[in-house]
Amino acid sequence: MIRVLNILTDSNIGGAGRLLVNYLRNFDRSEFETAVVLPAGSDLKPCVEEAGYPVIEIQNGRDKSMDFKAMREVMRIIRDWKPDVLIVRYWMSWFAPSLGYITRRMKKHCKVISILDNVIPHEPHFFDAPLTRYFLRGSDGCVTLCDAVGKDLFRLKPDAVHTTIPHPLYS
Repeated sequence: MIRVLNILTDSNIGGAGRLLVNYLRNFDRSEFETAVVLPAGSDLKPCVEEAGYPVIEIQNGRDKSMDFKAMREVMRIIRDWKPDVLIVRYWMSWFAPSLGYITRRMKKHCKVISILDNVIPHEPHFFDAPLTRYFLRGSDGCVTLCDAVGKDLFRLKPDAVHTTIPHPLYS
């Protein structure tokens, strides 16, 4: 059985949360053992548990952010859970230092797959490209949700292993 650990830094039920819950509801439980890491008190916790998956809460994490305590806590969770595959969600360079730090260290222990909503944000800043490059070096493979994001990915990491799965429609 392949162990898959999903990390989501968002505590509300936005697009990333909906996509995660839809993915969990349709996951093949006969081949994959899956758990989800969320900030404590996340609105997503009941939805994930209702889908039948365990939630591991980050006590030091805040919504859409990870400080040094949270990064250490997440790395401990990953080491204790021992996933074969680590899935992280990325949509802005704000997450690059924390998620890049985690994924670059965990890459030795498991495969790291990044789901990329954006590679370059809609309102770009001078620091987006270098921070995103830092983050991408921790990924073994990427999933983009549209071709435009795939093109942005190849501009920053021409050798990226990636696939595009079109962004789903939400009901």
